[in-house]
Amino acid sequence: MNQENNTTDNREVKTVYMAPAEWCHTQMEDDEIDLISLVAVLWRRKKIIVGFTICLAALAAVVVMFVLPPQYRVSAMISPGIIGFTPKTPAMTSPIISGLTQEGEPIHASSPSDLKEWLDSGAYVDEMISRMSEDAAAQGLIPAPGSLETNVQGKGGKILRVNLFTPEPESGEKALESILKILTSSQENVYVNAKKKLQKAMADINKQWEDWDIQQTRHSFAVEKIEKEIGLLKKDLESIHENIEAQKKIIEKQDVQRQINDVRANTIQIRELRDDIADTRDNMLMFLMLSNIIQQNIDYAIRLEERQDKLRAVIFDKKQIYRAKQVEVEKKLLELKDIKENQTRELENEKEVIARQMELLKFQYDQLTPLEIVQKPTSSIGPEKPDKKKIVALATVMGLFMGIMLAFMMEFYIKFKHRLNET
Repeated sequence: MNQENNTTDNREVKTVYMAPAEWCHTQMEDDEIDLISLVAVLWRRKKIIVGFTICLAALAAVVVMFVLPPQYRVSAMISPGIIGFTPKTPAMTSPIISGLTQEGEPIHASSPSDLKEWLDSGAYVDEMISRMSEDAAAQGLIPAPGSLETNVQGKGGKILRVNLFTPEPESGEKALESILKILTSSQENVYVNAKKKLQKAMADINKQWEDWDIQQTRHSFAVEKIEKEIGLLKKDLESIHENIEAQKKIIEKQDVQRQINDVRANTIQIRELRDDIADTRDNMLMFLMLSNIIQQNIDYAIRLEERQDKLRAVIFDKKQIYRAKQVEVEKKLLELKDIKENQTRELENEKEVIARQMELLKFQYDQLTPLEIVQKPTSSIGPEKPDKKKIVALATVMGLFMGIMLAFMMEFYIKFKHRLNET
């Protein structure tokens, strides 16, 4: 079935219409004849075309020379004042200068685009009328809304150029100066408030400097106090050590233990001697005397032992005091180390932060500027409007175009009238 359909499609005959060769030749001849006829029309009506072109060019020249007044350009350049800076990072934000900016791109009271919109809208007119006399507008001292040409220039669009075209350059300069004064005065309050805010922030930083000085003084006093206490404790340790050594020397000098040993040895000998004569009654008196001596020796030995114990107790107490003083000295040394390392580091870090903030605020304060007049109103040396050559050239082109159109219209009218007469 598909093969039959394909066969049928192939057998279909498509009709192709081809124009005869003489037709194409005739059409090309007609095109050539039309082009030649157009040129012929322009040549026949050349006087009208040239005359109309010259008349319109002459009329434009007369208007430019005698009707349109020459316009001088009075131009000025202004830059918006800086009232702060955008914060660089959130970490740089400080509660001391909250509401202010830290660093980064400058913040203007009004952007160049805002100033351009204000000037283009003619918002200055009412202010100038209130400041100047009633006939100031008639004298050309109050430019009409829309008469100013403004454009943003400079790197990053930070400068606004203002142009005023006027036939009287002196009055134009005065008018533009008045407008700039209005702009300057309107932004002066914002600039003053920004300076006051920065001054207050710097005063707060100065207060921090004073507080830091007090902390530094207290820190120095604390260090000196602990060092003095450590010095006194070390002197006490030396005194106690010397006292202990002195007690040891006393014990060594008195040789109490040797005396005790001698007394005990003597007591043993006397006791043996007493025991030898204890059985005889004839030596009763000697026995009693020896017994008395023995008792005295015992008492003396006891006293010597008590003295020795007291000396040893004194030495023991001194050693306990010495150990306690050593522990106290170690504590003081640790406290001094903590103060010198940690508190000193904290004070130094705080000092660095305060110094950096003060330096930043001073930099910002120096960068604050009111609305700056980069270029005062200055008029051009000669008139810049109207552009005579351009206007005459445009009028010439328009005259030529209109002359050609008029020539074809006249040709069409004549042919159409001729055909009507034939019919």
